[in-house]
Amino acid sequence: MNKRLSTAPFHVQYTGDGLVRLGRAGIFQPGTTAWVDQAAAEAARAHGQFLVSGPGLGALAEQMISELAEAAPEPPAPAPPPPPAPVIAAAPEPVPVPPPMPIAPVAEKPQPPRRGPHKRR
Repeated sequence: MNKRLSTAPFHVQYTGDGLVRLGRAGIFQPGTTAWVDQAAAEAARAHGQFLVSGPGLGALAEQMISELAEAAPEPPAPAPPPPPAPVIAAAPEPVPVPPPMPIAPVAEKPQPPRRGPHKRR
């Protein structure tokens, strides 16, 4: 028999959000799986956001299912039907736009006469 399976017969998978420390088994993030001993499997089952599988879990699984059934929230009420689509009225008459007014050109400011280059003495 595989030594790993004989010393750690329980398989756990974290299904919650965020990071969780599970005793000596380590830190789990969503989707992390590990083979753990019975103590870690019990801690994972008690946490509630782990899937636990392994030998001798028949009674444990029944207990877990009954706890989940008791804690399960009521299913939400069905959503009301959507309101009817609004009736689209005919497009309003376009408002006449007056033609653009011509823009008068801006008179340029006269430039002062340029002086020649300065000579250094």
